[in-house]
Amino acid sequence: MSVRDLYNNLKAVVAINPTTGKDPLAGSLVDLQGFGGALVVVQSGTIIDGTFTFELRHGNASDGSDLAAVSDEDLLGTEPVFGATDDNKVAQFGYIGTKRYIKLVATVSGSPTTGGTLGAIIIKGFPRHAPVS
Repeated sequence: MSVRDLYNNLKAVVAINPTTGKDPLAGSLVDLQGFGGALVVVQSGTIIDGTFTFELRHGNASDGSDLAAVSDEDLLGTEPVFGATDDNKVAQFGYIGTKRYIKLVATVSGSPTTGGTLGAIIIKGFPRHAPVS
């Protein structure tokens, strides 16, 4: 493997399938076992109305029952907020915490009638064993 080989050292997984709507978003529970950190990438399409505030949660239970908001000390950058002026944008932030599971969620404010289109991926990095599959 080359020193510059990202393909064998990163693993992208769906956090929130791209969706259009006005309801809160709850992503998939992502297992970070075997990885030392993650990059969360959120992308917007068209947002008609409402404000979507993203929050990363983490825990150690495989069913997500112990998830809690990630503290600022375990984040690199800030969790994004998307509103009606944020069409076709990408925001990213990092997770450096020690919990095994993470989950991205978004709350909605502003009483939207249409909402918007949003999706997210999590890129797991710093694998303990490479290449990743």
